[in-house]
Amino acid sequence: KKSVDYERVSKIGKVIDPNSIKYKLLIGLSDYVVSSQAENYVFNPLGVGGTYVRDQYHFKYVFLQHGIIKDDLSPWLNVNTKKMDMFVTSAQPEYDSLLECKYYFGPEVVKLTGLPRYDTLVNKSKEIKTENKIMLSLTWRNGLASIINKETGKREYNPEFKNSNYFKFLNNLMNDKNLQKIMKEKGYKIRFIPHPNVLVQLQDFKQNEFVEICDSNIDYQKEFCQNKILITDYSSVFFDFCYLKKPVIYYQEDIEDFYKEQLYDKGYFEYDEMGFGPAFDNYDKFIAELINIVKNDGKLEKKYEDRIDKFFKYHDKNNCERVYEDIINL
Repeated sequence: KKSVDYERVSKIGKVIDPNSIKYKLLIGLSDYVVSSQAENYVFNPLGVGGTYVRDQYHFKYVFLQHGIIKDDLSPWLNVNTKKMDMFVTSAQPEYDSLLECKYYFGPEVVKLTGLPRYDTLVNKSKEIKTENKIMLSLTWRNGLASIINKETGKREYNPEFKNSNYFKFLNNLMNDKNLQKIMKEKGYKIRFIPHPNVLVQLQDFKQNEFVEICDSNIDYQKEFCQNKILITDYSSVFFDFCYLKKPVIYYQEDIEDFYKEQLYDKGYFEYDEMGFGPAFDNYDKFIAELINIVKNDGKLEKKYEDRIDKFFKYHDKNNCERVYEDIINL
């Protein structure tokens, strides 16, 4: 109940403390467990003790996903490690990869329905005005993680963080004089949305009037609607952002080393052929293209719009309905 989301979610429906006995009993009595998460605690709240009652779980598990899969997550998500009765996908290449790769799920499990949250994303995009803002959101690098304080449960400050290329890129970008010049002319600002692991390092960054640094309480759908341009590297946030037909630019200086540090491998998604915007491994070329995008007031190029249209299976507001129908058909 201490979660910042408890009150917000309580306005939608009944909320049960996952640490309560009632929650554990209801899981055991459930016909369906529907979740955007696939960690063991979702469908086995007893933890290690669940070993003794696992044969008493009779629910069908529906994995809604918390994004679109573009990388190879098969070591984590496969038929031998996860009990899946339904696996939601949103794009034909994503759907095909789950059937063809080392996941070992069949078409009776993997369904091409679209993400339910895209229904509300489209609705919000009509209610929330797009502003002259650039969303800056990078994925994390596991090699930069500092230790977790056992008492607070939070990561401690890492004095070596500011020596990393990850930090240098972000700090240089936010303080780039050429970019600031065109931003001032066009009335733009950067909305820096740091990864949760970066929050403890915010004191390292040189701040200025052109950058708004967000805290941990982020409404991502609001950010997708409000911002006009997205800067990212490998983060799957670009799928949601570009679903709204907005431009993205990727900076991938460390693409060769990136997957060596991560818990997953490179998947089917090829940025040069499938990316929804230009990708760069050179800072000067990257910043020059970003300035051009700002000069053009965030207009999406036709070839990237075509790629977006081709990638997503559905561009309607019926994702929830399709997911619901497939759950009922289980």
